[in-house]
Amino acid sequence: MKSYDYDFAILGGDLRQSYLAGLLSEAGYRVCSWALAAPPVVSIDSCASPKEAVRLARYLAGPIPFWKETPVREAVLEAMEPGQCLFAGCIPDSFALPASRKGCRLYDLMDDPILAWFNTVATAEGAVAEAIAGSPRNLDKSRCLILGWGKCAKALCPRLKGLFCHVAVCARNAAARAQAETAADEALSFRGLEKRIGDFDFLFNTVPHLVLTEPLLQNTKPDALLIDLASAPGGTDFPAAARLGRKAMLCQGLPGKYAPASSAGAIREAIFRCVSPNVSEAAPVSMLFSPSART
Repeated sequence: MKSYDYDFAILGGDLRQSYLAGLLSEAGYRVCSWALAAPPVVSIDSCASPKEAVRLARYLAGPIPFWKETPVREAVLEAMEPGQCLFAGCIPDSFALPASRKGCRLYDLMDDPILAWFNTVATAEGAVAEAIAGSPRNLDKSRCLILGWGKCAKALCPRLKGLFCHVAVCARNAAARAQAETAADEALSFRGLEKRIGDFDFLFNTVPHLVLTEPLLQNTKPDALLIDLASAPGGTDFPAAARLGRKAMLCQGLPGKYAPASSAGAIREAIFRCVSPNVSEAAPVSMLFSPSART
């Protein structure tokens, strides 16, 4: 098997990847990088292009979510060789299938259930920060509506409650509403929401398809703040919000914005779980993936 100059190449991304590069280097791994958002806390060798970085390392760590830029994707795919491993988030089939045919292993970090739950915590904290920064209102005693009752909503609800907000959850499924009602102050159905949506000062959408349509937006408070946490393109009709003068924000990558160091630690652990999935979760990191194992 080919010998590589580095254990890991960290490729682009946000501050999470910068911290990840530092964590891996401090743990004794040989690390190079390309296009980090900021210099790591320790000195890391930098590469001039994604192709150069890919060709130097056995393990590759890309961004979460995956690159949108087609030239970067194509450069990475072209440079990858059989036996290399790529760790990233939300890897599309258009990249994964040809990479797999080349004999490369790909690990979508968003398929790791532990990391997914950690991300919901960081996202929920980031959503609270966005709400505080984006509105002239206090969250305290405000009325908040969460659309959806998935992992992100379940993490956000108790944090808003802890700040003394009145929290309502809107969900389509009756069982989800019943569960939400035990955690929130009330649970609503989307049916008839247009009659209630004007009651709320803050709206947090977690539904990954269009739910905040123009008719609903027309009935919101003019000074309400809409924070969309769903994956792109979100669940809000943003052009309609702009026409109506509503402040609506698509807030993605919040773990990288508000908790990059903690998130990088969680990504590192997810990488180790991918490499050695049969090792007990209680095992120390050094047992999961040894920097001395450079085959």
